[in-house]
Amino acid sequence: MEKAEVTAVIEKIEKEFGLFPYDFFRLLTDCENKGFDYESENKTWGYIKDEGWHDLNMDNYILWATTDNADLIWWNGERVIAMSPRSSEYMSIKIRPLNFIREISRGTITGIFPHDLWQENS
Repeated sequence: MEKAEVTAVIEKIEKEFGLFPYDFFRLLTDCENKGFDYESENKTWGYIKDEGWHDLNMDNYILWATTDNADLIWWNGERVIAMSPRSSEYMSIKIRPLNFIREISRGTITGIFPHDLWQENS
């Protein structure tokens, strides 16, 4: 996965939903705020890829968003993985990031996210 490809996808999501889709997700960009910076967050959370609580091969995944609940949203060009390290839960869906964000408001992707997220945005 190349940074340029992920950045282009993030820009498309930002155009449609803003930097904070549903006031819950935070898109990662090149910025001075470490908590929202693409490079900083990928370095900070990179250790999760090798954690023992999941059985995922995350070698090619790039972190492209986080949430207010400290969930991590990864993509490898084919699948989005949303994970909650604090509860050791994750979901893996064959979907592109823009469609992932769109489906949240429809309530078709629920999993680790709060129920009011899609109820408020539907």
